[in-house]
Amino acid sequence: MQDCQELAVWSKSRGLLAALFKITEVPPDSKCEHLVDMLRKDCIAIPANIARSFGCGSEGEQHRLMHNSLMSAEKFEHDLESAHDKHYLKNKDFDLLFRETGNIK
Repeated sequence: MQDCQELAVWSKSRGLLAALFKITEVPPDSKCEHLVDMLRKDCIAIPANIARSFGCGSEGEQHRLMHNSLMSAEKFEHDLESAHDKHYLKNKDFDLLFRETGNIK
């Protein structure tokens, strides 16, 4: 495989990112601003690490970066739960994002 864009997981992670940005496009109140920043950073890291794994030289480095992508997805799920617990995310938005993250993992 020549390009990360050929991977279904990369495509799904980009879809998750687009969904998150759409859901969080309304500026949060100051209480949730940090949480939204964390969600976005976690979510951006998923496809970014996949893409980086295609530019690295060694198989070990590729595995490490793919593992980092999985860990970013795990952290994203945790932060989603926190956002839901704080009533920042609507149930339907939480369910969609959580389900899509599971599909990536």
